[in-house]
Amino acid sequence: MDRGKLVYGGLTLVGLIIFGVGLLIPSVGTPPPRNAERSATKAQYANYVTALHMFKGEYRRFPDFFEGRSQVNISVYPDSERFIEAISGRTANGEESRSHGNRRAIRFHSFSERELTTAKGLGYRQVVDRFGNTNIVFCVDHNGDGIIEVMDEGELKQIRATVTAYSIPREGEEAIKLWD
Repeated sequence: MDRGKLVYGGLTLVGLIIFGVGLLIPSVGTPPPRNAERSATKAQYANYVTALHMFKGEYRRFPDFFEGRSQVNISVYPDSERFIEAISGRTANGEESRSHGNRRAIRFHSFSERELTTAKGLGYRQVVDRFGNTNIVFCVDHNGDGIIEVMDEGELKQIRATVTAYSIPREGEEAIKLWD
């Protein structure tokens, strides 16, 4: 057998083993489903932020219920319903809605069934993330300086953004933040 082929074959085998080990190491110690849900939740929040950017691009302002408020927790009624209607252009029963500043009923985001839930015992719709959390907060920059101030783990932080989002975690969970 040719010595060059033997060396090449051996190097290929070593490379495949190293590649296989490299695939396994990142998954050791952190359960993949949790990472997948975290990534999906961040993507979900980013989609809402994009919808709010498109809303502002279309109407030159954020939806009406953001007026005078730098942060809005959309788990609270009526802000949950307002948020859903403003960025989807649809009411709870699917009819066109021209409220909350969306004068043309533009669909900036179409909510899937997985993204919505009904508040237990209260009957209003809420946005829910992949962890089942409805405590989602949106922060907006009203003065146009590109800086949003948020409380992060008890510390006031300045985030360079015009819109961002985070969750208020339930007991035993961590907050999902777009600025991490």
